[in-house]
Amino acid sequence: MNDLEYIFKNAIIRNGDGTITIKPFSIELYKKIENCIVFINKSMDQDARKVLFKNERFTFSPAEKPLSFCVVFEILSYELKIIFLCLIFIGRKQNFRRLKPSTASSTVVKLKRITTTLEELGCKSLFDIESLSVLNKQKITEYYISKTTAKENGFYVITEILLMYGFISEDTFEVLNLNTQRTVLPSTSNYDRKSFPII
Repeated sequence: MNDLEYIFKNAIIRNGDGTITIKPFSIELYKKIENCIVFINKSMDQDARKVLFKNERFTFSPAEKPLSFCVVFEILSYELKIIFLCLIFIGRKQNFRRLKPSTASSTVVKLKRITTTLEELGCKSLFDIESLSVLNKQKITEYYISKTTAKENGFYVITEILLMYGFISEDTFEVLNLNTQRTVLPSTSNYDRKSFPII
């Protein structure tokens, strides 16, 4: 078993219907996977080739901007990293089309925007969204929309990612998307087993 398979064995649940549920953070779980190699980039200098799960930044190539996780709580960092790895190595569900690292990175950057509001609301995990009041859930939406243009919005897609990986329920998904002033994108559930929306 390679390191990536070991991370997924410990951090996700592969459900019988092909869906994936990301496991909540625990110190025990994190210690198991923190030193696992996420990938090896042969185009980097020798010291930077191995990207470990515990790294504060994931760097894919010298030409690309690193994906940083150092501005969020440890629990949120863990969750965002697992989301990223699932998107590029597994997909929305098992056997779905996987995203390119650059596209998945852009998605995680969008997800990081809502963590600012979560921290202000006293949340340390994406799972905490579910227990927030309707008003506070709408604050997440309002803050995100205020910080993005209509062209780069993507709020519907990132909340659907939270839904499909088990962080929020259908009811919370609907509340978050009540007043987004967006053009509704088709649900990923309508895509065939080899497709995923381009973000």
